Amino acid sequence: MNSEQMKIFDQKKELDDITKNFHKGNEFSVRANQDAAPKKKALRAQIYQAFVAAGPQGNTAEAVYQTLGIRAQTGSARCSELKRDGQLLRTSREGKTASGSWAQVLVADIYAAANPDVVPYVPRQRHP
Repeated sequence: MNSEQMKIFDQKKELDDITKNFHKGNEFSVRANQDAAPKKKALRAQIYQAFVAAGPQGNTAEAVYQTLGIRAQTGSARCSELKRDGQLLRTSREGKTASGSWAQVLVADIYAAANPDVVPYVPRQRHP
């Protein structure tokens, strides 16, 4: 793929809406995705780096969002994209959220070998 093709591919990827299965085409959600498109790559990089900084023990997504000062609604889709792309991996471990609920601990892909409790990614079924 040449550089122009890569640029087009990256633009299409940023417009991909990983949450469309949940909002089912809600016009405000579609517009929000379009508005977020230019910022997705940088935010994914920030979230990924926060998981790298967490080390092989990983962290919950909520804890990472708090560290970065972003809302869960902002970070959740980017985390889903990172999991889809294999950069964040689920573990069988759990951590407590601020509300006292349990959440799955995630680790950066670079720590996969150090984590025998990594759970394979299984994409959710898409509804027509």
